[in-house]
Amino acid sequence: MFFSEQWHFEVVNTLSAYALALRARAAEMLYACSEQATFEERKQEITRCLCTAAGVFEYIKDVELARWGEKPPGTLLEKTAEYYALMSTYVERDTVLIAGDRSCRVEG
Repeated sequence: MFFSEQWHFEVVNTLSAYALALRARAAEMLYACSEQATFEERKQEITRCLCTAAGVFEYIKDVELARWGEKPPGTLLEKTAEYYALMSTYVERDTVLIAGDRSCRVEG
C-alpha cells in the first residue's frame, strides 16, 4: 500500500475511475439499443461518453502525471503514461467503430 502526502495519486485514480465509468455507461447504452432507430437516437450520447473518457485518459497522461512529483516505488500502472495512452486509443477505437467517423480525434 502506498501513502502519499501528495494528492496526485488520488486524483489520477479518481479520474481513471471516472473515465472507466463513462466507457461502461456508453456500453450500457449501446447494449440497450435493440433496434437501429434506438441506436440512431442514442449514437451521439454514446460517442460523447466515449470521447469524454478518451479525453480524461489523455488529460491524465499529459497533465496529471507531469504534476505528480513523488511517485510510489515499484511498478504501478497508475504512474505510467503508456497505460493511459493505450486506454485513450482503445476508447477512441470504440468510438470510431460505433460512430463510423473520427469525431473524437483532435488533430494538431
